[in-house]
Amino acid sequence: METTNAPPQGVEEIKQQLDEAGTDETGMGEEIARLYLDCPSQSAKDVKSWLESTSHFHRFEKIFHTPSTPSSSVSAPHLRIPTTILLPLSSSPAEARAVLPSPPPEPGLMERISVVLLAVSPASNALGEPGTVSKASHHLSEPFLTFLSHPAVSSLVDSQTQESLLSNLPKRYTVYTPLALLPTGSLSSDAWKAVLDKAPPAVVDELWTGVLAAIMRLGGEKVTHLAINHPIPGSDEDENIIRAPSHLHTLFGDFGPAISAERWALGPGLTAGAGEGEPIGEEDFENAFWVRTRQNGIFQSWAPRWTMFSRGNVTEKARVLRFGDASWWSKAISAGGGNASGGSDGRDGEDDVQIAVDLYAGIGYFTLSYLSRGYAVLAWEINPFSIEGLRRGAVGNGFEVLVVKGAVDWEAVRETVEKRGVVVFAEDNQFAWTRFQEGLQELGKEGMAGGVEGRWRVRHVNLGLLPSSRLGWEVGGMFLGGGQGGWMHVHENVKETGRKEMVRGEEIVEVVEGVVGGGGRGEAEREEEEGKEGGEEKGGINVEVRSVAMVKGFGPGINHLVFDVWVGPTGAGSEMRWGLLGGDISHIVSRRVE
Repeated sequence: METTNAPPQGVEEIKQQLDEAGTDETGMGEEIARLYLDCPSQSAKDVKSWLESTSHFHRFEKIFHTPSTPSSSVSAPHLRIPTTILLPLSSSPAEARAVLPSPPPEPGLMERISVVLLAVSPASNALGEPGTVSKASHHLSEPFLTFLSHPAVSSLVDSQTQESLLSNLPKRYTVYTPLALLPTGSLSSDAWKAVLDKAPPAVVDELWTGVLAAIMRLGGEKVTHLAINHPIPGSDEDENIIRAPSHLHTLFGDFGPAISAERWALGPGLTAGAGEGEPIGEEDFENAFWVRTRQNGIFQSWAPRWTMFSRGNVTEKARVLRFGDASWWSKAISAGGGNASGGSDGRDGEDDVQIAVDLYAGIGYFTLSYLSRGYAVLAWEINPFSIEGLRRGAVGNGFEVLVVKGAVDWEAVRETVEKRGVVVFAEDNQFAWTRFQEGLQELGKEGMAGGVEGRWRVRHVNLGLLPSSRLGWEVGGMFLGGGQGGWMHVHENVKETGRKEMVRGEEIVEVVEGVVGGGGRGEAEREEEEGKEGGEEKGGINVEVRSVAMVKGFGPGINHLVFDVWVGPTGAGSEMRWGLLGGDISHIVSRRVE
């Protein structure tokens, strides 16, 4: 079977079915907050320039006036400047200051800045849209009553049938601007199918426009398209290697033109054309229908005809936002955690770039969360529309983004990584480690802007593929095999818990140990270690499942779990020390593997 970056058909639809059954939308309990900097108005330009130079200015939110702090001796006007930094709302001022980028160039500027944390609703949207909001739809009965009372329809049903039809209306709906999505199973009874099939198309369109109008009256948001999540396809169907929701049941609106299987088979395109025989490209993106939402304050965009979206992942996205921020690692090294960098070269780690690798990036479910925590991200994805969605999401959140198709401009990659942006490789992730090694070698050549080996530190590897990310375990381990210290976050569907959960964890550890036992490193790095004078003993690398997070449950008896696997120096200590959460793990991790 072909190795791909895509889960089997229906995985995301299973997630959505669970969401509609009542999955909590608020996340893991504690609220997320955006960090703002208050400063005197005369310093605002300097603060903004500083944040822009470090890619921390949130350019999609306005700077606004705020009163002087009560402790200020002068009632000078102050401005509040938004950053891209997201933190737990309970973070202290000291913790908030600690995640700010390196001190600004102007002396004394930090002393004039106050830090402010303002809560961000999981569904908030700075564009004035409600984002991912699931709402009761019992107020939608009016357009259905009007439809059933139409002369062309009333003759098709008797009063008893009409009563039955009205008792089977969809219970909820979700808005992803400008799409209103009805839950799986809506209007799927034989009676509803018969009426909708026999009614004149123009009358059916009036029903759908009436439903959209009712939703706009209820929520205030503009919605122009209507669809139903289709039931999960049978197991005998072909694997959907592009994660396209081919069973999305569109009701109203133009969801974009069809694209042939032959063009999909060509993979991510290099051309701008949109004709048969050409890879999918810019013109296809322009012609597609795109929706948008915000979760945990992070903007996301996707084409629902060609990419799936699971709002249930909001809990794991929130958990990622609570991991230790990227600057934590450098501070830990400076404070004496030399093993965390895997080096004994005496460097303090301040110039290191902390990296997250996302091997199944999709539209950026987790990539965008890592970026918000100050990591540079190396991402792999093969669905052209997912790649474009990730690109739009990065731009919409103010992050640098580079999409790599074909030959790699490694200097452009270096520049994007150094700016803590995301580099998206439009290729199968089986090549991820080889590609990374190629980059380290190219950027270490004479004449390049500067070597990066030893400075680029992979701290998180995300494997977000369901029902199993097994094909990525070995590749993920390679990124952490140098002994620097880091985490693999392995998504798996596990039937029941207890023993089977432990067995899956043991399987992950066994595979990763096999990789790091061979080094998980480049040839040059291994030769350097083997050639050290005196045969200096190298510390061991520990591979251990430190915690297991429960994302949600699928019926019957199947749970979506995330195994947090530590790969790093033996005896490296606790999760708090090594930056998984930067705080109390009990609020986040559901249970530990004993």
